[in-house]
Amino acid sequence: MLQTMTAMENLTATDVRRILVEQNAAPSKRRGQNFLIDQGQIRIISSAVLAHSSAAYIEIGPGLGALTRHLLVAGKTVHGIEIDRAFCRYLRDAFSNTRTFHLIEGDALEILASWKEINPFKEEVYLCGNLPYSISTDLLRSTALVPWIPGAVFLTQLEFADRITTPASLSSFAVYMRNFGSWKRLARVGKGAFFPAPTVDSALIEFTRTPVQCIPEVLEKILRSSFQSRRKKLSNSWRLAAERQGLDIEVLLGAAEECSIDTDLRAEEILDTKYYELTRAMSRDA
Repeated sequence: MLQTMTAMENLTATDVRRILVEQNAAPSKRRGQNFLIDQGQIRIISSAVLAHSSAAYIEIGPGLGALTRHLLVAGKTVHGIEIDRAFCRYLRDAFSNTRTFHLIEGDALEILASWKEINPFKEEVYLCGNLPYSISTDLLRSTALVPWIPGAVFLTQLEFADRITTPASLSSFAVYMRNFGSWKRLARVGKGAFFPAPTVDSALIEFTRTPVQCIPEVLEKILRSSFQSRRKKLSNSWRLAAERQGLDIEVLLGAAEECSIDTDLRAEEILDTKYYELTRAMSRDA
């Protein structure tokens, strides 16, 4: 079986076209289906995933199995979540004799949500995948909210990756996600590594879970209030939006003073750690 899989590893653009024709399928722009064909980049990505010593991996959107093959050849178990029925047919056939590949057909967002309370695999499972650009935000959030997933390696749009991994608090989403752990950019992946080629470059990012620093639900309310009007100073933004998030503005201002937060600053000028400290203060006073 390994010899067969090794022979299948080097899928070129021509191979991808042929498989798509055979499956009566076409890449979906809506689902962000861009297939990895650069073997050098695939080796870099698989090495980053395999650097984590899990015996099993969950792969979001395996597509035609470019990354999947490398993980299976390395002796790992792969649970692939795929929503596209044509690709599910292909994966079932391609890995029909591979006992360590398990296909989960369905929507990754719904499946991750169903896993929040319990680990169905009864072992540590690491997450990976080439994520569709259009739902990267939702997929990263869903990953973070599954507490038994220790970490992940994802391929995302470059600009999105930089927004998450930069140390500065440039967006509410970045601050929110860093509450769950660290996010690190590993490598840039050019658009030529894919077929069809996307319009922008991608980046490989790594998530390492750490204990949350504050209650996520309260943090989210504070961040929505803070970043509602980015050009306004924090106190004005809160006065406009805090009540809609169920926050008492006077309690919020009092907690900010307690945490030595200058509310004359704009939201992106506040350190992550200050948002977490403020959230803890608000959670205590709730």
